[in-house]
Amino acid sequence: AVGGRLAEVARFGSEEWTALLRDKVVDAVKLELDRRQREARSQITVALQADAERAKELAIVTNTIRLHTAEMAAMRADVQHAADAANQVETRMKEFASHDLVAVKTDVQKLADFGGIWSEKIERNIERIDQLVFHTGFSPPDPQFRRWCARSRGDGVHFNQDLTIAFRRSDTPRASTTGGLIFGDFPLSAQSLAKAAKSDGPSLRYFECVIEDCSSTGKHTGLFLGISTTEPRSVKSGCFEGWEVGGSGKFLRRRVPDPNMGEEHTEAMQSAWLSGKLSRGDTVGLLVGSWGCAVVVNGKLMVRHEAAIPSSNLWAVCRLVGSARCLRLRPGAGLPPGAEAMHTAAPLLTLPPLSETARQPLAMPTTGDAAATSESRVEEGDGPQKNPSVQDAGLSSETEPQAVEAI
Repeated sequence: AVGGRLAEVARFGSEEWTALLRDKVVDAVKLELDRRQREARSQITVALQADAERAKELAIVTNTIRLHTAEMAAMRADVQHAADAANQVETRMKEFASHDLVAVKTDVQKLADFGGIWSEKIERNIERIDQLVFHTGFSPPDPQFRRWCARSRGDGVHFNQDLTIAFRRSDTPRASTTGGLIFGDFPLSAQSLAKAAKSDGPSLRYFECVIEDCSSTGKHTGLFLGISTTEPRSVKSGCFEGWEVGGSGKFLRRRVPDPNMGEEHTEAMQSAWLSGKLSRGDTVGLLVGSWGCAVVVNGKLMVRHEAAIPSSNLWAVCRLVGSARCLRLRPGAGLPPGAEAMHTAAPLLTLPPLSETARQPLAMPTTGDAAATSESRVEEGDGPQKNPSVQDAGLSSETEPQAVEAI
């Protein structure tokens, strides 16, 4: 097309015009060629970069496949090794089974031959042991409650190495039902009041602790002491059958209708004992009998509650809340001084037996009753005081001086 145009111009124009037009056409063609060459180079560069990226991805995929292949080969080797080991074990088990069967048959035959002789020896030994117990009065001792149960403890509770000291790290009580809860490892041992006279008397149970540390916060509430008829290792979610006294003046009766549900019903009454006032070094104990329980602080009766407590196994229960932070158990503590007076004293607050309150909640005492019960508490350093509760119990200072002093 350009040549035809030039031929046409050559026929009708001058030679100068023809040369000028030819130069312009040549420049236009060169510009077009340069543009297309730049576009071609740009496309080639993009294609090369894309190829390089694909090459990298291909190398990564290839390396990953190689690693997976090696891992699969190792897994196949491990599986094969495990299969071989299983086959060897099965073979050995068959060998041992055949050998053990023969040995067991031999042992059974020997036992059958000598069974009569062993039976006679065992019977003679049993008779000798019975005679020894009859003549000496010796009997194997029962397990004693000497430490806390490490397997049954509430949230935030820690123990020392010999499980006689329990402490919690937080200053504020936890909101959970198991916060600060600890149990004894064995049931409380029964102790007789008439032990010195070698005659039958009322059996009491008693455990004692020492306050090793208490915080400045939480003075409105504090330590709870109690007993549980539920074995500590079977307690679920902190629910147990038992009684607790302490805190901000509370006496609690805990019931578990269905142990599998992990729920409990709590009946509360007022108590004259405020455990938040305990100080470091105070000795606090719980005296338990068939009549109920009594709290003893530094050898003095603080409060006595009546409850239908069974004579079955009873485990010690403590709850470190409020101001109580560290508690040390005193293993093997004997009955406190004046235990007989505490046993016969009139109750300061009464909780009806289980049969009377199984289906109805307990009524809280009136304001007048609560004031009377709080007045009946004897503070440390005070002498014996006359109290209406003594008259109600049928006691007098002339016939029962120890009971009057305890109250």
